[in-house]
Amino acid sequence: MARKEETRACSGCGGAIPLSRTQCPHCLKMDIDDVILEEGKDGIIRFSECKEAEYPDRIATGPWDVNFGTHYDNDGVPFSGIAKSTVTLIGGKNGSGKSTLAMHLAFAMIEASNVKTNPPCKKHPKCWRRDFMYLSAEEGNNALRSRAKRLGFSETQSWHLLLSPLGVKINIDGVLERYKPIGLVGDSISKMVPDIDKAVEWCDNLRSRCEQYKMPAILINHINKEGDQAGMEALQHSVDAVLLFTIDTDKVRIIETIKNRNGEDGVRTFYRMTGKGLELDTEAMADDQEEDGDEEEEDDEDE
Repeated sequence: MARKEETRACSGCGGAIPLSRTQCPHCLKMDIDDVILEEGKDGIIRFSECKEAEYPDRIATGPWDVNFGTHYDNDGVPFSGIAKSTVTLIGGKNGSGKSTLAMHLAFAMIEASNVKTNPPCKKHPKCWRRDFMYLSAEEGNNALRSRAKRLGFSETQSWHLLLSPLGVKINIDGVLERYKPIGLVGDSISKMVPDIDKAVEWCDNLRSRCEQYKMPAILINHINKEGDQAGMEALQHSVDAVLLFTIDTDKVRIIETIKNRNGEDGVRTFYRMTGKGLELDTEAMADDQEEDGDEEEEDDEDE
């Protein structure tokens, strides 16, 4: 006579479920809360078995690289840059310089891709640069072209900047599959996807695509005159890094890292807005570091 298998009661209908099954045969409810799997088959591991996280692949783009994160190789040599397969949200008020920074990042990534292991460029000889996707819902293509020229980017570099028609809704999955760019800018997320719930869903999907194509994405988000960051706060959970762009004076801009899954937060860098874009303000950086040192000394004295 076959041995009768032990059962347990379903938490849904109360019917008997064989211990070897996780779905109730009566109400078809998945009932796994009380199932005890054998050791080694439940997915639980010991801390000592965990491997250290690998350093992310980074792309060096300019003096703001420290805001995106820094790692050290086995010899202790630091390397900073934007991590591939990530989405970064850059927030700030109108006129702070977010779009200028986005353009700097776009052309820096285009230039970084100029390696002979890539297929040769279809237009220019001895060029192996890859394309970069710039989705703008704020400015027309002529305005973007004028900004690129003002920032000093060459025609060879500019040929690899792919622009979307202003006001046209883009199928992000389709364009990424077709062009497979080295990176992407979305300016701005609030114009591209006005509904905040849909914007969160859009960001979640974009993160998956970034992981698939091993590319970074930069999303611009505006903060209004009252400093309302409600939309920005809602999007923070769907991105890997958040940078805040603020205006210190008419010429000085501050970039502060608010969140970073691939580096430190709280990193601040200072820039001057010039006719050719953003330039590192070493004097303001030194003053800020000196103030931080004074605050640390005061804290030590208080203790």
